[in-house]
Amino acid sequence: IGRQGALCGNIKYAKGRFWASEHAIVTYPKIEMETVFLGGILAKSNLGRLSQTAAQPGIAIGQIKGVRIPVPPLSEQGAIVKHIEKETAVINKIIAVIETEITLTQEYKTALIAEAVTGKIDVRNYQFADKQGTEQDYEIEEEEWSIAAEEDVAYGKQETD
Repeated sequence: IGRQGALCGNIKYAKGRFWASEHAIVTYPKIEMETVFLGGILAKSNLGRLSQTAAQPGIAIGQIKGVRIPVPPLSEQGAIVKHIEKETAVINKIIAVIETEITLTQEYKTALIAEAVTGKIDVRNYQFADKQGTEQDYEIEEEEWSIAAEEDVAYGKQETD
């Protein structure tokens, strides 16, 4: 847990041997728990609110010890973690597709500008279309992307490109 500064209250995971600085609070559960479940609960607990200082945010270790969290049975924790990981996979896939599209669009824009500037394409008589895409059109496309991404993950569809 970030103890001091801008990352005060942020949660990060570590496994195996690691080195923590004085700006981190290393926590361990007193009972058997799913690590991802514990981290998620701590993240949602908004630990930054426990900061005692105004100029430089900081959390005392004693304050973390006093934080109480709900602890469902281990099997339920596992089911919650599995669900979160499944939904996160869908979101991450959508983000990856969008980032790829943004990169390709930027590359296309750069190439198009270069061709127009160097005279490889003539844009003097270009006519803009009268109808632009509407917000409703975008919402439909966004919904279709969401459904497609969910189907791809659900059925294990692999990209071939």
